[in-house]
Amino acid sequence: MIVFDDADMEPMLPVLEKALTVFAGQFCMTGSRLLVQEAVYDTVRDRLAERLRNVRVGPASDPKSDMGPLIDKPNVERVDKIVRDAVNAGAKAIVGGGPITDGPLANGAFFRPALLEVSDNSLRLCSRKPSVPSSPSSGSARPSHRARQRQRIRFVRQRLDARSGPRVAGRSGAGGGQRLRE
Repeated sequence: MIVFDDADMEPMLPVLEKALTVFAGQFCMTGSRLLVQEAVYDTVRDRLAERLRNVRVGPASDPKSDMGPLIDKPNVERVDKIVRDAVNAGAKAIVGGGPITDGPLANGAFFRPALLEVSDNSLRLCSRKPSVPSSPSSGSARPSHRARQRQRIRFVRQRLDARSGPRVAGRSGAGGGQRLRE
């Protein structure tokens, strides 16, 4: 998903939140990467982080829940490892997320959403679809020329794939987490 500096924040943020958390990230069209133009980056990061901190995780059958469980506990462990590995590799946890370990939901496969700030496209999180309720967002370091080229190529490929209709399969996202620069 891409947010440009002329986006209308009020209607965009709830839609963005739902795009990142719907189906607990376990649907091939669920957003997992977010590119934000530099002029609005801080605002989007901070306001989205606040929204993600307030996501009500719970049973999908509960109308008060905003996000349901993952498929099973091994998936919770897998997702938690992906987020921990990304943070250990240099991603910054804006919203830490993580497994729910206490209360009535601890017996289920519940994982709170995470928002990771990434400034290095070589992180494993940026090169694969994580299928988790986490989103790498753009980092503050200026990407290298090569990283910007890869980002542009992925973005162009994504646009072309979107026009080609049913042939499109596999990954979503546009290269995971660099700021768009003018």
